[in-house]
Amino acid sequence: ATNAGGDGGNADPDDYTKISLKVDMSTAFNFDWSDAEWEDYINKSYTSSNMPGYGADYKSIEYSNGWVTPCFDGNVTTIPGVLPYASYAEAIVLPNSVIHIGDNAFANHNKCTAINIPTSLQMIGKEAFAYVTCIKDLVLPESVVSIGQAAFFGCSNMTSVTIPSSLKTISTQAFSSSGLTEVFIPSSVQKIETSAFQSCTNLKGVTIGNNTTVATMEVDQSAFQKCTSLKDVVVGSEVK
Repeated sequence: ATNAGGDGGNADPDDYTKISLKVDMSTAFNFDWSDAEWEDYINKSYTSSNMPGYGADYKSIEYSNGWVTPCFDGNVTTIPGVLPYASYAEAIVLPNSVIHIGDNAFANHNKCTAINIPTSLQMIGKEAFAYVTCIKDLVLPESVVSIGQAAFFGCSNMTSVTIPSSLKTISTQAFSSSGLTEVFIPSSVQKIETSAFQSCTNLKGVTIGNNTTVATMEVDQSAFQKCTSLKDVVVGSEVK
């Protein structure tokens, strides 16, 4: 499994067909119920006929042994947006059936200490992981073709990112204000948009492209603006 931070709560995404969120409910809500009482409350409150505040995307929300499971019809392929109870989760396990993570899905989820990036993932929405502090060494799988604006904005503990050859555009503010220290951008990337790495103040080295392709890469003039520690920049001949 591709890991973005921690160990995903000691859970293997290959073993899961549903999203799983580890939540200490009594601590999160300062309400002294037993685990069994929380299970009874949640499992009865959120069903296909009664999903207050969450709408038609979910079939039900289940709770058992400290784990919340937002349920969909069949294997989940799209996370439509902010998940129920995700902002309280200590660990988030995303199954390897997920291909699309929607806008703002995990933005500002700073209680989380572990989250995984599914190996099946293709599209990451706008601000999907903005300000998530548990992401440290981000490895994007070769299936990823799209990263939305500011998808990893403000991920202050993220020191490295592996950019796949499948990704053609690094979008506006995609990694702005993150903790990146070095970046290698492969020649397969065709465009680095406005402020893509702006204000990455720990960024010291950047390698953009190489001489292995005749493709052209376009880099916006503000892509690395305010990267105050940047000293070493290596640019391939195909970059303009």
